[in-house]
Amino acid sequence: MSTKLTYSKITTGGFDLTSNSVITSMMVAGTIPDGCAVRTLFSVDSGTTWNKLTIASGAATFTAAATQAITAASVLAEGNTPAELATVTSCTEMAGKVVYIAIAMQSSGTTVPTFGLTINGTVGTSVYTKTLESAEMDLGESSTIYDYNLSTAVTNGGTVAVMASLYQTTDGTNYAWSDYISLDTAKGKACTKIKFKAVYNAPTIGTSTAAINHLYVYVKPETAIIIGQNADVISITEDFENEMSYCRLLIKHQKLIDAKINAYVSMTQTTSKRENYVLGTGTGVAQTITLKDTGVDFQHMKLYANTNQLSDFDYNSIDNTITFSAPLDATIMGTYTYGIAAEDWQAMTFGNTQKYTSVSSDSNLYSSTYTYATTGVAKGVSAIRIALQKPAGSVTDAVIGTGTGRTQYIYLDHYARKDTLQFKAGGVTVLPQNYSYDDKTKLLAITCTKDAAITATYTYDAETPVLNGFVAAWNK
Repeated sequence: MSTKLTYSKITTGGFDLTSNSVITSMMVAGTIPDGCAVRTLFSVDSGTTWNKLTIASGAATFTAAATQAITAASVLAEGNTPAELATVTSCTEMAGKVVYIAIAMQSSGTTVPTFGLTINGTVGTSVYTKTLESAEMDLGESSTIYDYNLSTAVTNGGTVAVMASLYQTTDGTNYAWSDYISLDTAKGKACTKIKFKAVYNAPTIGTSTAAINHLYVYVKPETAIIIGQNADVISITEDFENEMSYCRLLIKHQKLIDAKINAYVSMTQTTSKRENYVLGTGTGVAQTITLKDTGVDFQHMKLYANTNQLSDFDYNSIDNTITFSAPLDATIMGTYTYGIAAEDWQAMTFGNTQKYTSVSSDSNLYSSTYTYATTGVAKGVSAIRIALQKPAGSVTDAVIGTGTGRTQYIYLDHYARKDTLQFKAGGVTVLPQNYSYDDKTKLLAITCTKDAAITATYTYDAETPVLNGFVAAWNK
């Protein structure tokens, strides 16, 4: 014997019909399996009075429900069925009002119903442009906007313009809302809250349309190391003075799911050094000298006029020149390193990845090893480049579970992008109102037909790789 379960929800908002002078129809969506039920009541005064629709030849009027302290049981007993709502062609009492709805649903115990409702109407005067603002959305912490996905549906010259206002600080203490800016301008900016304004324009009454299908904004914590898909960590360049032929690298990191870490090494010839090298003679005015040596480390260069160090000089690494002023006939000398070659990054050979174990280590850490050996002459100057990558991927019609006929929870294998999600149950597309997805936890809540195979199609971005440290060693 099955058990009937009842549950209800009363919307905190409602249908904004304030611009509609005439209600023309109600469109009902969803499924009601055998043994299930859906009923509705309506209010135009935020729930002060709940009403059933009495419908005669399509014309609907309000009749106050007998039970005003509504419950799931009372709505199921007194409310309208979806089939009744589908017959409505007018409702004077809803026109020009904000209409609230109470929905009660009954499950058979093995299956659950679904329900969606659209109320259509017309305006009494011609309206070509409409502006709507969203509620404030709290991001929880200061976050950087790195991308967005906006899908609109327009016909016959219709347009939709969407702008964003950001809740920001300039001094770390005082916060304020910014002016509305374009979504492109918002990319790269940090905020703790965001809200949107959409301007709809339909220039030709009756044929022009303008609507938003969806808007997704992608953010990362402001402190995130990788905002895009790639980032490099480069070590200091080390001059070993002795020539090296072999390099080993160990990288300590958190577990990689879809992310990748590649390693590169640059090994170039040992540099040379000049000590108090005579460069020329002072002229008493500004002068420029071209150095004979190339690959000069100008950053650490020291310049002298006789025994006095010159701290004020300019250098041009492209022309290999220095410009300075020195006393007439003073001997100009320089101390510097030269022979620095451009970095020549070579891919290191991956060894293995395994759990990182030590007495004090985080049990969630892993280590990956890499090696490189020169194929020619040994070299003495080297640096390491660690490439952190968040590659994009996709899943097509992957089986993720079997329907139970009621809401069930499934963790996806990847961090799917919401705007790309598509689910099917037994080959039939699952409507968006029948699932929800948390892109922070990868948790999917979905309701579909019992025993139907559930498949998923989506694109995803890898999780951000987290580098905890690295150790490199060189030898002959």
